[in-house]
Amino acid sequence: QNQVLTKLEQKQLISQPTSLVAYSSAKILVSDQAGNIWYFDGTVNQPQSLTLPTKLASGTKLIQKYLKNLYIFNSSDNQIYRVANFDKDLSSAAVATKTSLITNAPISDWSINGDIWTINATGTLLGLRRNAPVSHTALVPLSGPFHLAAIDKTVLISDGRIIAKLDPSSGSLAERLLLSDQTITDINQNGPLGWWIVIDSKLYFLPTAQL
Repeated sequence: QNQVLTKLEQKQLISQPTSLVAYSSAKILVSDQAGNIWYFDGTVNQPQSLTLPTKLASGTKLIQKYLKNLYIFNSSDNQIYRVANFDKDLSSAAVATKTSLITNAPISDWSINGDIWTINATGTLLGLRRNAPVSHTALVPLSGPFHLAAIDKTVLISDGRIIAKLDPSSGSLAERLLLSDQTITDINQNGPLGWWIVIDSKLYFLPTAQL
């Protein structure tokens, strides 16, 4: 079924975006390579650059959300910060993981489904639960760049050509779901319903029910 994508009006373009999370059409966050976090609120003034607390002032950031909380991986100290019940203000950001636990830093991508999953450029995958490893660090037998997305107990990983389902208990590939002759540029969760997949310039939806 064909669907029409709506372009968001914005007063300035975001250079080199690195990650995006959406709570609603009027509550969207985008991080960029320079370390900024931009806020889209549906007004003529979007996007707005959010004020960063000192602990997040430097470093490229990769953002994720879980429930109402915002999570920020900061490359300058390899830590993940949590902003509880996010509502535009980042001042309450607090460390959610210990630096020593993210042993595969610097990471290429990460996702959160209650557990935290991170992967680096060489395919080393790490899962954390309550500041303890979910499983042994595993090396994914694919070549990057990698993208991760996690919903409930399902974790998907892509290397740009393949989307595979992971066995969270072992970190190994359980099955390969999709092989594309075009470039898979991103995968992102859409709550319990499924995943958005960007292949070249087209957007696809993969329902959870098909897994």
